Amino acid sequence: MNETTSPIKLQSLEFNVSQKIYGPMLQARIYTESLIGSYLIIEDRTHITLHKYSDENKRIILPMPFKDKHLRISSGQIIIFETPLDQNLLKKIEEIREGDDLKARIEIEVSWIQLTKENRLEKLERYNWSSPYIYDFATIPKQMWLEQVLNKMGYGMRLFFDIPMDFPTLQAKIQYSLLDELRKRLARSIEELTKARNAYINYDHDTVVDRVREATDSLRDFIKNNKAQLANELLLYTGTCSSNISNILWDDLVKIVDSLFNFGSKGPHAVLRGGTQLIDYRPDVEDAELLFAMMVINLSYIAKKLEKRLVL
Repeated sequence: MNETTSPIKLQSLEFNVSQKIYGPMLQARIYTESLIGSYLIIEDRTHITLHKYSDENKRIILPMPFKDKHLRISSGQIIIFETPLDQNLLKKIEEIREGDDLKARIEIEVSWIQLTKENRLEKLERYNWSSPYIYDFATIPKQMWLEQVLNKMGYGMRLFFDIPMDFPTLQAKIQYSLLDELRKRLARSIEELTKARNAYINYDHDTVVDRVREATDSLRDFIKNNKAQLANELLLYTGTCSSNISNILWDDLVKIVDSLFNFGSKGPHAVLRGGTQLIDYRPDVEDAELLFAMMVINLSYIAKKLEKRLVL
């Protein structure tokens, strides 16, 4: 048995979900550039590594063998690898992805028999495919992941847009006390939203609502009591709008944050009715998503305005 590297070269990598009688399969589809022949796979230890685009330490390794054990390969052909996909596995991938793009690396370790045109044994070789012959850490855009995987797995057809979780750090103390206090309150709110995100990944919608309420509580009175100064600092002085419009916009922003606090304050809690304790409000997924998405966008807006103000 010979051990060698594969002569295959890969052009591109795509991901899809294929529905089978025995359940959905996560598929990696590779377009070959050059490898011609007929092969019968007798041992397959192929696996795929997925990691968050911006953090390679957040990763998961999955077995992903060839779909077909008898390959008839020609240039430009699609080769498919697949692994069973269920909600638990998808949840683990989503936990490491955290709304980001994914990067993927397929490492192919396979023993096969090369066959003649008459499907007779020609030679037995062990191919240990490694870089540069694999498509090394290809990017899987979140749009593709949403459309080709999440939607097909029943996460629902959704309008796709970015909810920015990459808030400005704003760690250095700001000399102007008003803006420095805003920085500290934003940091507390962002910390609570990070807890809300983790709860959402784990389907804990009660905690999502509770953490969003805490995130709004860190800000709402401060941005309300200082709205004239903050409207000037973050909207007028950043060139966003005129003085009149800046006050109107900031007042509307205060109302949004107040509304989110009031919404979040209503649950989850129980009440006594006729001596019986009943759940008066139990947040579901749509309640959690509404509060979380709106508060993230609001925090991102305020944080980025503050960042712009500091460089002027």
